[in-house]
Amino acid sequence: MSRLVTLPVRVEPEADESGTGALLRSARANGLGLRYMVDWVGVGGLRVRSQERIAILADVVGIPVVWLRHNLGVECQRGAQRWFEWRGQCWTFSPSLRRTRIQYCPRCLRERSICRSAWEITGAFACERHRLLLSERCPHCKAMVSWDRPAPEVCRCGHYLSAADVAEVSEEQLEWVRTLLDSAGIGGACRSADGHELPRWFSALTADGLFSIVHAAGVKEDDGATPPRELSRCVPAPGEVAKIVERGIKRLQAIGELRRPCSTEMRSLLHEDGFERILRRNTQQADRDVTLDLLAWMRNRPKHGTSLTGRKARGQLRLFT
Repeated sequence: MSRLVTLPVRVEPEADESGTGALLRSARANGLGLRYMVDWVGVGGLRVRSQERIAILADVVGIPVVWLRHNLGVECQRGAQRWFEWRGQCWTFSPSLRRTRIQYCPRCLRERSICRSAWEITGAFACERHRLLLSERCPHCKAMVSWDRPAPEVCRCGHYLSAADVAEVSEEQLEWVRTLLDSAGIGGACRSADGHELPRWFSALTADGLFSIVHAAGVKEDDGATPPRELSRCVPAPGEVAKIVERGIKRLQAIGELRRPCSTEMRSLLHEDGFERILRRNTQQADRDVTLDLLAWMRNRPKHGTSLTGRKARGQLRLFT
């Protein structure tokens, strides 16, 4: 392949902007479609990324390679273990990040024509600035929004996404979103004095571990039926994520300090396979410790030592102290 040259119009990325969103703005400024630009550069699409391909993209669009690598993400694999490095964190639960499945806040798009990094996190189903549920469909053609569109605020059908009508969310839901964004290093939102106080042990987890644990606790319906397999792999709509998170938080709060044995009813509501999946894939010690504590409590194992699993604390906040 011949040497690629830098595009004539350079776009300066903003601090809270998505890496893919910055590429979309760069393509637009140079009169190109994002998919066409990526194919022209020859990096193999938007989903599969490596450090080498990101360096090529950064050189062509004129964006600092360190910023683009941090905000675009890199797929990693070691043996059978796969994960995604994004914004300085390791993400092992595939539904934690939306990546190619877009969600957006219409009011944010009215104020600025950029795609925010916060919108790439599945568990951040609401805009903490405008207190609105995020949308994933165009208000005009009703199709799922994709990265293959003319501009951040314009759908591929040509209509403005900022016209979408979405519902407001509760203060409890906003508190969850703020906590998750803080864990992911995308904080800064003002908290309400009347906001719902989440359990203290949430602060011990990574953003990936926080969402995957709450997801495993809330993915089942109230009747305890086995959830569809695709819910463990796919990315639900923002409204469905809100329901899963709400159920998960309520159940985890109801557990208390793990002093009473796990009831048959509670165990039927928690997705045990989901917790097992965290142990198989997640390598972060704090996430694994909390998951092991929950599994030990669910299986009514006796507590020995400083934790339900019989292991000593490793410096992080223990579950329910």
